[in-house]
Amino acid sequence: MKIVIQTLDFTLWEELELFIGETLKRLLRYPMPIIRAEVILGEDNNDSSRPRFCNIRLITAGDGYLVAQHAASWELAVEAAVDELGKKIKKDTSNSLR
Repeated sequence: MKIVIQTLDFTLWEELELFIGETLKRLLRYPMPIIRAEVILGEDNNDSSRPRFCNIRLITAGDGYLVAQHAASWELAVEAAVDELGKKIKKDTSNSLR
């Protein structure tokens, strides 16, 4: 899986980049070929309680997935987005096995 990370108005640091890569690897346990993950990180100035956001577009051999999550930190937003992607993939793969 190729991972592309884009940040809006801040510089990505190495620890965050490694965290994103490790967190996205959790999706590899599902029986769906993932080609690419496009991650966008930024800040939402309108929400003071959850100012960070993470959008992830997952490109697979079939359909793709798009999720967006807000949280107090980018790490929490990334984890929430990956968890949501996992639920969507699990639902789709269980439906296709019926």
